[in-house]
Amino acid sequence: MTGQAPTPDELIEAEKPHRVPLRIQAALVLVITLLMIIAVVIGAGVNFSQSRVIGQQQSLIADLSHNLDATRDQVKASGETPVSPPASVVAGAAGDPGKAGTNGIDGRDGTSVISVICQASGSWLITYSNGSSQQATGPCIGANGADGQTITGPPGKDGTNGSNGANGADGRDGTDGAPGEPPFSWTWVSTSGLSRTCNRTEPFDKTAPTYTCTTTP
Repeated sequence: MTGQAPTPDELIEAEKPHRVPLRIQAALVLVITLLMIIAVVIGAGVNFSQSRVIGQQQSLIADLSHNLDATRDQVKASGETPVSPPASVVAGAAGDPGKAGTNGIDGRDGTSVISVICQASGSWLITYSNGSSQQATGPCIGANGADGQTITGPPGKDGTNGSNGANGADGRDGTDGAPGEPPFSWTWVSTSGLSRTCNRTEPFDKTAPTYTCTTTP
């Protein structure tokens, strides 16, 4: 079975060029214009202090380039022919690097710790080289204190007497003493109630002693 031949009207319609919608063309022109402006700004050269701006501009160029290529893909998918070139052609080659910027000023000196002291309150006292100080929570342990004084208290009370001990063993007999002398005198009371006193008789002989006795009523 053969297909039907196209009519003359259909052949004329097929020969007409496909037009891209005006809103898509306007968007493409806007994107191309932005890319050209940004490329000119970057090519002018900037110093080190503008490096952050360059980074932002490069990020913007990348986003716009992506959007441009995506728009071209959409135009192609709809069967149309994009009127704008690819983003790689619009952006062009990167320019020469700019001159190095001047060195920045020296930073401020850092702050160091001078001392750390344990206070009587139990918290730390930290002193810095710039004269400032700061307290930090503890507890901290301080240095050993001085030795205490030795004080002697008063004497204690006497204890109670202990119980008597057991009797000791009998001692040995002592040696006999020297012979004694007769007494000098003596006194006694008789049964009748009279007091009698006897004294040595002079001259007195120890071997044969004699006494003289008197009666006291």
